[in-house]
Amino acid sequence: MNRLSGKWILVSELCAALFFCIVLFSETQVCAEDIKKVSVEGYRYGPDISDITTRIRGDLSRAEIKSFAALITERYLEAGYVGSGVRGISFDKDGTLKLKIHEAHVTGINIKGADSIRKEISNILFPSYGEIYNIYTMKARQKKALDLPGVTSVRIKPVYMESGHIFLEVSVIKKHTEFYGGILFDMFYGTSPRLGCLVPLGDMMLDLSAEAGFREGEVKKAGGNISLYIPIRESYIFFIRTSAVRLVEEWESLSADYVKTVLTPRVGLSRIIDSGSLSLSVREDLIFTDDYPRSRRRYYDTSVGADIEISNRKFLLDKRDASWLKYTIAAGYCDIEDSISATTSFRAGTSFQPFSRFRIVPVMSIFYTSISERLYHEYVFDSMIPGFYDDYTASAWKNSLRLDAEVEVMRGFVYAGPLVSAGYFRDENDEWKYKTGTGFKTDFVFNNVILNIVFAWDAAGSPADGGLFLSADGNF
Repeated sequence: MNRLSGKWILVSELCAALFFCIVLFSETQVCAEDIKKVSVEGYRYGPDISDITTRIRGDLSRAEIKSFAALITERYLEAGYVGSGVRGISFDKDGTLKLKIHEAHVTGINIKGADSIRKEISNILFPSYGEIYNIYTMKARQKKALDLPGVTSVRIKPVYMESGHIFLEVSVIKKHTEFYGGILFDMFYGTSPRLGCLVPLGDMMLDLSAEAGFREGEVKKAGGNISLYIPIRESYIFFIRTSAVRLVEEWESLSADYVKTVLTPRVGLSRIIDSGSLSLSVREDLIFTDDYPRSRRRYYDTSVGADIEISNRKFLLDKRDASWLKYTIAAGYCDIEDSISATTSFRAGTSFQPFSRFRIVPVMSIFYTSISERLYHEYVFDSMIPGFYDDYTASAWKNSLRLDAEVEVMRGFVYAGPLVSAGYFRDENDEWKYKTGTGFKTDFVFNNVILNIVFAWDAAGSPADGGLFLSADGNF
């Protein structure tokens, strides 16, 4: 993924600064005078400069006046208005100092390499004619354009014209087939590999993925997903998704297991924003069971849901400093209970550094469903509360908190430190329970691949009763 070149930004700012210096030192004809009033011409959309202009009073030398003009230009540059600033200075006999400000506007755009989505790219980068050019605004729009299906690179080059205004030269690179995947070792489904690929189909994007889980010589999980993403207008994506999964689930309180197979067709609409997305969808779950203690073996659910994802991850150079939030809610008809039901989940995390190379990472998670059937509940002791191995308790309502403290042992490569976790949940006997865990974790980062190793145990017990959790994930 390519972004606006830092080198180009630096060159642009230096050129702009040089231009205004030449203008001020070569064209300005101002002698030391008693300045009684300041008149600003051409100022419309730039940053607030009133604190500077109010200081321009009294007997000032030519050098002092130029320094104030330079401060105004610097204010424009700091705010991201590259190409804008003070262009000229003049002085009236009544003591009025006139500052002529030039604000560089975007007057046009030329897009190469994106014939099929040229209109969408143009609407994002160039929504209105004649707006003042701002490098930070353009960066945000560039990231938004990168969210369009099939787009892997958007390069923007501002061209400074003789008029002082700006023309945008944009080059877009479409994605080729991209593979992603990982492997997870957990207590529920065992060794669980996952593989997927993104296939561009013109303006559309096809996402294919498959996963499996093997434990004790048995397939505990097998599933796949097919998703088609279709851009319909600026920042809006229509999607069609079908998934199927077969799971062998443990029922802790009955010391038994059962098989659940779920087929889920889903359609929806996503709205892409600068820092995340909002999705609305309708889904149908067809559920088939074996060895589940009910007379029927087939059920169906219909629900309407919303998903919200917000993160600053893509705006950061170090992704480990990211904050993120994901919220999901769905409501509809539940066949097994013949009633209206609701299910929601919330997960959020952040990161902060008290000092260099030391980071604290708190993460919280909430899951709730109004359905009382075990079939719809989630395991309690997942990656949020590691260390409770061989405990397959599931809950209709669980609240988890995990706090990691990590030291950057090898810069950009190895991160390690202790962790603590806590869970407050309603168990399978409908009683509220509280558990805490502790342990250590190490992350190895190899370009786009992260290997995570966690050793954890029940805080009320012994490390000898703990266990190991491993996962690897990335794009390739």
